[in-house]
Amino acid sequence: MGKYDLSKYGLENCEVEIAPWKNFRLTMDLSKDSREKLERIFHQDKAKLVPLLEDIVEIVNSSICFGGTAPTINYLIEKYGYKPTGREAVVGDCNQSGDAIREILYALRIKDIDFEKETCGGIRVPVAVDDAHSAKILHDCTVVSYKGRWAVLNSKSPSPDRQYGIVPKDKLVCMGPPFVPNKDYQKAMSSFLTKEEKDKLKKIDALFDKRIAHSPKGPVIDLEK
Repeated sequence: MGKYDLSKYGLENCEVEIAPWKNFRLTMDLSKDSREKLERIFHQDKAKLVPLLEDIVEIVNSSICFGGTAPTINYLIEKYGYKPTGREAVVGDCNQSGDAIREILYALRIKDIDFEKETCGGIRVPVAVDDAHSAKILHDCTVVSYKGRWAVLNSKSPSPDRQYGIVPKDKLVCMGPPFVPNKDYQKAMSSFLTKEEKDKLKKIDALFDKRIAHSPKGPVIDLEK
């Protein structure tokens, strides 16, 4: 599907060479334990690839208290009952997390590694602005490629079920497009919304259709019908 071949998902846990920048300082603050762990990594010249990537994600995500001002962030905090551990150093979301993860990857200069930012997901939810708005929940992540294989590094998530570093292959369906077809994603996430939320989305859609029908430009014609 697209540019992501699921048959090549998963990285070999081989030893890789790293050439860390000297005097590197992450722009995001870290907790004391995470800072010390990162310093140890930056004094190495070789490491096992899979534990290295898992450590990088854990260093960043454990330092972030999930939060922000966006309605979708508040929705997710309430939805999952998210509670910080008290050991975090900063408040942020998946975007701050992903940026920090990629900053570390760039500074480590891991031989033969390529990586890029990706945005996945897209489930639509009613947000708490008022009763007439909805929004799509999108998630920042990082795609890492190594010698023809690839994996997804998970940015900060408030979900207790998504506290992994490297996303397991069987969990990609819950990450959504562009890794899996949208129909599979929607099916996997069918129980995410409550009946009340689904009913609210239907009302929002009805309001939208009514506004379109009475707009100065007239109703929108569906050419596929």
